Amino acid sequence: MMFKSLFNKISIIIPLIVSIILVSSLWKLIQFQYHNPTEIIGYYSIFQHSHWNDNIRYIIFITIPLATFFITLLLKKKLNFQEIKDSFILNKKIRNNDNISLFYLFLLLSLLIIFFLSAEFNTNKLDLFHEGQALMGGLNYELKNQLWSGSFLVTSLFVDVLSAKISWSFFDFQTIGSYRVYISFITQVSAFIIFIFLFYFCSRFHLNKNSKTLIFLFLSIFCFYLVKNYTLGYREIPIFIYLIFLMKILDTKKISILDTIVLGTLPLFAILWSLDRGIFLIASYLPLFILLAINDHLKKILSILFIIISTFIIFFFIIGSTEFNNFIINSINILTSSDLLNGIIHPTPFSNEQGSSRATKSLLIIILNGFITINIFFNKKINFDKNHKLFIILFYIFSLIYYKVGLTRSDGGHIKQGSSFNLILLIYFFSFYFFNFLEKKFFYNKIKNIYFVITYFLIFIIFTFKNIPNNFFNNIYEFNERLNKYIAESDYKYLQDEEIELINLLKILTKDEDCFQVFSYETAIQYFLKKKTCTKFFHIMNLGNKSNQLNFIDQLNITQPKYLLSGGTYQNIGNMKGHDNFELTPKDRFPYINQYIFHNYSIYNEIGAWKILIIK
Repeated sequence: MMFKSLFNKISIIIPLIVSIILVSSLWKLIQFQYHNPTEIIGYYSIFQHSHWNDNIRYIIFITIPLATFFITLLLKKKLNFQEIKDSFILNKKIRNNDNISLFYLFLLLSLLIIFFLSAEFNTNKLDLFHEGQALMGGLNYELKNQLWSGSFLVTSLFVDVLSAKISWSFFDFQTIGSYRVYISFITQVSAFIIFIFLFYFCSRFHLNKNSKTLIFLFLSIFCFYLVKNYTLGYREIPIFIYLIFLMKILDTKKISILDTIVLGTLPLFAILWSLDRGIFLIASYLPLFILLAINDHLKKILSILFIIISTFIIFFFIIGSTEFNNFIINSINILTSSDLLNGIIHPTPFSNEQGSSRATKSLLIIILNGFITINIFFNKKINFDKNHKLFIILFYIFSLIYYKVGLTRSDGGHIKQGSSFNLILLIYFFSFYFFNFLEKKFFYNKIKNIYFVITYFLIFIIFTFKNIPNNFFNNIYEFNERLNKYIAESDYKYLQDEEIELINLLKILTKDEDCFQVFSYETAIQYFLKKKTCTKFFHIMNLGNKSNQLNFIDQLNITQPKYLLSGGTYQNIGNMKGHDNFELTPKDRFPYINQYIFHNYSIYNEIGAWKILIIK
């Protein structure tokens, strides 16, 4: 029996190892012909790297090992097609679980409120590029009273325009401080929504209440640090709302009006909130609809589709045909050019390329999660409700889609971000197996509840003291006073001396000008002049293709700005680590615009790395 068991394990493991070795060797061999008809300049164009390469490599790298494991498992279990199909049938009667106490969820909410009230306000110097995108987007909307027709939105309506505009309207101060407080607040909101998701996710374990509570607390703290380190954030809010309601509808025979409205409005909301996250979310609806179709839940599908279509129609009438057309054109423009604009070639797994170690770990975690998901799904001995198994499959499919974040912009930060959902899932799996093992041990079930409660509160105490400032009590007591002072603080406080010198000179020069335009990555410079942009491209990093460059030139010809700004200290913000010899400055990225400026403008003055240009 022992030899038979060992042979069974080896017969599963060997094909897996062979398949991983095979896909690793195939990585570099997968090469598509490079095409760039829109003349976008980025790292893909520099290295003549097709945007299809990394996408297809990723799909093959993940699919072949998972397919190998799936087929091996089917042969071992001798499952036929009907048995596989029956595995996707939802249970009508859900086994009631002993849920985690809501007290701990609200305790976490209380801690988030405390962290927010006691935290020191952000006094770092202004990020002229990233924060400038939101600040100038909000100002441009205020001055032009136009959305997509007046501004080329790079990330989304919320990120590029509404985040700053909402903060200014709420605090009645058009300042950097009010914007930063709002972003801090919405980030805490995103952490709480993640906690709600984890609360329901962990409640679905068929473990005792204490085990589930411990897993929930550990996962919540882990996700809190993901949010704190900007791996997850407010842009993921629609995704976690979707996952919460996805669990809910899989457990109910009839879909409620609330479920229909939320799942139906989420696609449009997600696109407006964050374009790429919205597309990931919409892609995840396809496997959901397939699962519902298998279960003959056509009413659920039709009701959700009806609301999705209705929200887009209502949105069309609210913003009008001009804005809606510009919204569609803008969105398609960004989505079709994103890889070529922002692409950094994904490191080859198991190589000595820069970032390969992190990328390899991420890909192996994705594959490992796939193995565990397939094993859980077909293993009747594992104590998971069938509906929850199906939810885990949908969650895993979404995590595969979400890795696109790290697949396109394949630097360390984005790879870490792209694998975040898989990290959550992996910890979830290991936590289950660990506590499932403990519950089979005699000593674990003999531990009194009071000791678990003490453990919970020790976790909360340690977590609290690690995340509060030294002047904790004073900060809370003086919160209103600190807030009022902070949001009213002069924006100049967040600038370097050279930046102040530049802006003061530009204010004098452009006093009688109707608009101003930068040809640099320092988007926020325009915000300080309180003037609308002379083109719709207020944040030039992603304007990209030849068509947009020609539009930029056409709009300059119409507005005829007397002064432009080029150069700056953020010239290399788009450069890839280890490839600093390849420049992606504005003049490199946008040769048509650069040529136009060269022929029509000359240098008026230079301050530091900036060049103030004057029309000839």
